[in-house]
Amino acid sequence: MKNLAIDNQIQILTNVKDFASKEFEEIYISQKDILQNPDFAFNVSKHTILLDKIYKNTLKLEDVINFNQGIITGDNKKYITSQNVENTKPVLTGADFQRYLINNHKIKYVLYDTSKLHRPRKVEIFEVPEKILLRQTGSYPICALDTNSFYTLDTVHNGLLIDDDFP
Repeated sequence: MKNLAIDNQIQILTNVKDFASKEFEEIYISQKDILQNPDFAFNVSKHTILLDKIYKNTLKLEDVINFNQGIITGDNKKYITSQNVENTKPVLTGADFQRYLINNHKIKYVLYDTSKLHRPRKVEIFEVPEKILLRQTGSYPICALDTNSFYTLDTVHNGLLIDDDFP
């Protein structure tokens, strides 16, 4: 059996222009660094020292906030309406907000009947004083702060603080 205490260096070639003339950059990563990573992922970067400083003494986002997907109606045409009638809740989709801004000039409503919706979600996800809305798709994170307790559809992830004492 091999001794895992040995710290082999793994050579990674990057920016390869020509192998024959050795026109490339070399990065070495430690076997120990890979084994210490919970998912054994290769974090290859020439900025490893800087990244290590960033990660040291920081909180992971997953320890601060929990994201929950919005409602899956099973039939948006049937359960989404423009009228505020009995058993409806104001609802947003991913298209209803931009970075830092909720476009609530055309409010839609969802008929919130937990026995009829495909995946209704718990009201505790939506009915909070503040939550971060994260659009499900995009080439970069698109988030907005919801202080109006909107319900959301499945194109939105709702971020709730795990620790109320977090600054």
